[in-house]
Amino acid sequence: MAFFEWQDAYSVKVPSIDKQHQGIVEFLNRLYTAMQQGRGQDVLDEIMVGLTDYTQYHFDHEIDMLKKVGFEDVGAHIREHERLIAELEKQKVLVKQGGVTAVFGVSEFLKK
Repeated sequence: MAFFEWQDAYSVKVPSIDKQHQGIVEFLNRLYTAMQQGRGQDVLDEIMVGLTDYTQYHFDHEIDMLKKVGFEDVGAHIREHERLIAELEKQKVLVKQGGVTAVFGVSEFLKK
């Protein structure tokens, strides 16, 4: 069983965005599975690199779509993305510092 199960309630009703959100959820579930197996620290760097790349891809796609449909508050949405990227960068620094705490910190960040 996955740690975080995707539910229809999370859907934004845009298939490409939902699929990408589900991809981000998979990073959390992969980390959780590795933690259960005692390999959380072993996969953390890989998870962080993949998550960083995937998140940037997702945000670029999402902002492009919002602009195309004329979403009025795209600036606020961009700022929210910037806030999340800054938090992801903070988590990457904590990962580099190492320790089990970093694994749990990243898992909590992803869950939020």
